[in-house]
Amino acid sequence: AIPPGLAKQGYAPGERGTYIVQFQGPIEQNWKDAIEKENAEVLEYIPDFAFKVRMSPGEAKQVEQVAGVIWVGVFQPAFKIDPQAAKDETQRIYTVLLEKGGDRGKTVAALKQAGLQVVEQSPNQLQIVADAAQVAAVAHSVDVAWIETYQPVVKHNDVGAGSIIGT
Repeated sequence: AIPPGLAKQGYAPGERGTYIVQFQGPIEQNWKDAIEKENAEVLEYIPDFAFKVRMSPGEAKQVEQVAGVIWVGVFQPAFKIDPQAAKDETQRIYTVLLEKGGDRGKTVAALKQAGLQVVEQSPNQLQIVADAAQVAAVAHSVDVAWIETYQPVVKHNDVGAGSIIGT
């Protein structure tokens, strides 16, 4: 069951969104090549026998017809949020991972326009200040891959500061 506010019925015609494409068994290269010929951009593998794919609704209909494909569905915003992060009602820092090929600049601009504070950026990751309701809104961004509560890196020994053993 997908929580209210974290479900997406689909994308507008021509709009590229994120889908799950599931195959009938261990994925054959020719199946993957066939979905890419339909202009689908394979983002990452998802167990079992599936890929997260960026494509439009029209392309999704074509991919449904590819040999080996047994199911195509929208990758739901709920799937992008760490279950622990979804429980946090207080405002805190979250790490937001961006999809392969995602537009960081566009995503940052949209987050700032929505009133969120972006405290740090790297090419494929952001740190934002948000509460649970805002995190749900962030999950609807097509360029967002994953959201989790920020965990600072903690050094637990004297070796973790960058020295390489044996040098």
